[in-house]
Amino acid sequence: MILRRLSNAFRKQDWFTVVVETLIVVLGVFIGLQVNNWNEARTEQARVVSYLDRLASDLRSDVTMYERNFAFKTRAVAEGRLALAYTQQPNRDAPPFEIVRSFMLASHALTLPVADATYSEMISTGDIRLLRDPELQQGLASYYSNVDLNDIVEEFPEYRQTVRGIIPLDVQDYINAACYRSDRLRQEFLPCKASVDLLDLEQTADLLRSDEALARELRYWLSNGGLALTILGDQRRGSIELLRVVEITAQAAR
Repeated sequence: MILRRLSNAFRKQDWFTVVVETLIVVLGVFIGLQVNNWNEARTEQARVVSYLDRLASDLRSDVTMYERNFAFKTRAVAEGRLALAYTQQPNRDAPPFEIVRSFMLASHALTLPVADATYSEMISTGDIRLLRDPELQQGLASYYSNVDLNDIVEEFPEYRQTVRGIIPLDVQDYINAACYRSDRLRQEFLPCKASVDLLDLEQTADLLRSDEALARELRYWLSNGGLALTILGDQRRGSIELLRVVEITAQAAR
């Protein structure tokens, strides 16, 4: 319709009509583009909020994971120190099962399943660009690229191999079933006592207490454990601070 009117106006040299109709066409195109841009901006903003909410959920999961695993590692180090005391005081009076249990529990290493699915998706799709704040982008990159933590706390030491080579398999199975449990977010030690089938453990306890090489490996593992606790504490604080920034950014983006 507009093109027909323009064509007629050109033939009649009705320049006023030509100008008016042209302005109508230009204005219509402009409004259409603006509406399209507004819709795209709204859709993009909704994606930003969705990503930020998911990042916040991931970070809350990480905070919980770090808190629980800090408690777990603290207990593992305590059990290791108790086991080391048995090697330094071989005549110390203690039930054999408690001795064996301390050596076994001290050998557990952490697993740290950081929840990075949302960040990985943003990187792979290029949607990390949607976060306009360069400091937030840098904070996320720094947090999710930290590999030093896993290098330290997930290391399986010689101590673990040696002590599990000494303790009978049925005893290990019982301790793992009765004294320990884990899921995706936590590992924890449970109160447990010797079963009637595991009471004759004097020989195993004596082997553990008298093995000087094992004591050296345990001392190294305890030194590593102290460093791991420091890093776990730092990572927990980092996840809490990053969570605060993400939540503030998400609130501002709504």
